[in-house]
Amino acid sequence: MSNIKKISMLMGMMLCLLMACTRASEQIIIVEKETLEEAIEESTLLEESRNEAVIFVEVCGMVMNPGVYRLEFGARVFQAIEAAGGYLEEAAAGYVNQAAILADGQQVRVPSKEEVEVFMLPEETVAGEEKVQLVNINTADESQLMTLPGIGQVKAGWIVEYRNTNGNFNSIEELKNIEGIKDGVYNKLKDRISIN
Repeated sequence: MSNIKKISMLMGMMLCLLMACTRASEQIIIVEKETLEEAIEESTLLEESRNEAVIFVEVCGMVMNPGVYRLEFGARVFQAIEAAGGYLEEAAAGYVNQAAILADGQQVRVPSKEEVEVFMLPEETVAGEEKVQLVNINTADESQLMTLPGIGQVKAGWIVEYRNTNGNFNSIEELKNIEGIKDGVYNKLKDRISIN
């Protein structure tokens, strides 16, 4: 074989190899482009879901289907109860503030009529004075705390959160460490609470 043929064969092989490499690099670029577009799309969807402003709320107690529910930001207690299938017959429905705005991670507990009676009725009457059953702030749940004057669902949640973070209360005065419970509120409930 002549040198000219050898050179032209070699040049032809090099040209084929160069074309194959070019095609491969084009495919890599296309794949990288598709992957980048997918990543951007996934990132956009994630951002949109973050901006949806949803909250998760646990509904328990006297409702048809207790559980954790996904609700829109700004939802009210009545919407959480509806999501849980509504009240059971023995629920103390009038005891729940249905108009309250919910927060992410909040628990909505619907007490029974019996629970409300136990915590709302006086323990005994002595010489015309009512002696009420004390609420133990170290063991009471949110619904029990809400039987106290000046304590709604939000403050009851703060009390439970404070207790979970700092341990049991060592004195009833320690309740004033909680935001929203100052002398005015404290003086209304101090004769109705205990720590043991």
